[in-house]
Amino acid sequence: MTKKPITFIDDRALAKHFSQQADSLELEGNITEALQIRREKELRLHQKNGDQHAVAITQGKIANILQIQGQLDQALRIRSEEELPVYEQLGDVRSISITKDQIADIYFQQNREVEAITIYEAILPIYEKLGDKRALLIAQANLAFIYLQTGENLERARQLLNSALQAAQEMQIPEAAQIEEILRQIAD
Repeated sequence: MTKKPITFIDDRALAKHFSQQADSLELEGNITEALQIRREKELRLHQKNGDQHAVAITQGKIANILQIQGQLDQALRIRSEEELPVYEQLGDVRSISITKDQIADIYFQQNREVEAITIYEAILPIYEKLGDKRALLIAQANLAFIYLQTGENLERARQLLNSALQAAQEMQIPEAAQIEEILRQIAD
């Protein structure tokens, strides 16, 4: 009895391969090809396997590329209608917060500051509760920048930047110097 060579590749392993391939293409700056692989290969395999969490993650990666390409409405639709509902259904609080953070960023890019501010203000206590200092720091800085850009609530912007600076210094990350410089500029 002769053994047949194993030619079957597990769909999950294949999806992982395509994900890594798309990641590499993105790093090389070939986002159009990365987007094609994510949509036509990686996403379809996750959908075929019924892995909703992996589908949501891939949808998020697709939205990232669309956002880079300036296709903000399409990125927003994917984040709001495809990605976020899966995380909400799964009760994945961290992923919900990150996705809402990304939605706020799109709103900001679309000059929809009020919606962006509302989301950022809502997710700050969630990041704090999760103990995600880096995500909290970034959200605080982003919210402060919106307040500074709109010229509204400048005291809140200072408070957010001071809090972000303290966290950046504790974490010893290079963003601390950038935040200090912004605080110096707005103090003048």
